Amino acid sequence: MVTMLADVRTEAEQRTAEEILDLLGRRFRPEVVQQRKIGGRQVAYVPVAAVIERLNRACNTWNFRIVSRQTDTMLLNRWNAETRKSEPREVP
Repeated sequence: MVTMLADVRTEAEQRTAEEILDLLGRRFRPEVVQQRKIGGRQVAYVPVAAVIERLNRACNTWNFRIVSRQTDTMLLNRWNAETRKSEPREVP
């Protein structure tokens, strides 16, 4: 669980670009980094809540927007009882 704290600054207290880059470039604490097994391999990742907390603390302001979106269709095999064969089917 990540606790979000308000970081209110006056205009005179705004961080410089160098300070922001320094804060964003720091390693995450080991207890924040989580592990997940994907495709038989152990993968380390940082939860999105921890990234958002880092951005909130480091940056004067930040936001995001989606600039493109791509959807792929994956083919999976499905057992057909009539033909008694495994046949491909589309899964959105």
